[in-house]
Amino acid sequence: MNNITDELAKLHELTGAEFSRQVERIALRNEFYPLEGETDIYITGGETSDDFENQLNAARKAVVRQISISQEVRRATTLKTN
Repeated sequence: MNNITDELAKLHELTGAEFSRQVERIALRNEFYPLEGETDIYITGGETSDDFENQLNAARKAVVRQISISQEVRRATTLKTN
């Protein structure tokens, strides 16, 4: 298995479905674990970065946005099938 740094670096080169597959491969790695007190946010390496709070806030916004997008897709699919 490649080192996590190499796997993350590949994201800069990929687009579309290849990008999505790479994100999935990274997310399935054993280095990631749920962040205590958060929903749907996983970390690796700890909470010691000087920029951790900014990164955490960005992750929270991304989770909220993804939930919103998922709900919109479900609504649109329901309307389309009715």
